[in-house]
Amino acid sequence: MNAINTGCEKKTSQYCAVQLENAIAQAEAQYEVEVVGVVTDNCNSMILMHDIIREKIPGIIAYGCNSHLLNLLGDHFTPKDLISKLVKVQKYIRCHTFTAAKLTAVGGLRPVLPGSTRWNSQIDCCKNFISNHGKYLDVIRQSMENAKNKQDSEKELEVYAYLRDNTVYDRVNDTIKVLEPISFSLDRVRNMTRVQ
Repeated sequence: MNAINTGCEKKTSQYCAVQLENAIAQAEAQYEVEVVGVVTDNCNSMILMHDIIREKIPGIIAYGCNSHLLNLLGDHFTPKDLISKLVKVQKYIRCHTFTAAKLTAVGGLRPVLPGSTRWNSQIDCCKNFISNHGKYLDVIRQSMENAKNKQDSEKELEVYAYLRDNTVYDRVNDTIKVLEPISFSLDRVRNMTRVQ
């Protein structure tokens, strides 16, 4: 209903509160409704904006998106060093013609990369890595037999080392166990929101 180009304007809590007030006024005038609540992102400026808007419009409910909050929680509990290794493996297999084709030929799943804006993508990346692990080893071994440039050979050796490292495999399984309840909760919250 109300989207604006903020340009180079700083998105402070005060600035966002003014924009939200304008949007609420527009909605109430245009649709003859009373706005009783707003859902926002969970960044610090939005949390501060909640206080400003509650002061200006007493009784309004202002809170952050629960799904987004759970996604941030999942991201927080995903070890950055581990996910970096998984991304190197997944990208190498996915982005090289030979390895991508070989993975498809052996019935592997397309590698999943995590993204902070794609909910549950951290756990999806971990589960995908575990599902494909044996196939990745076969594919990378076959790929290492083919001649290639020095840079690709070095990347391939790094990927192979991560795949052969049992601590990486074990840490991925441990991470899945930590992320599963968060992922389950996120799915539940998203499904509850769709029903309403």
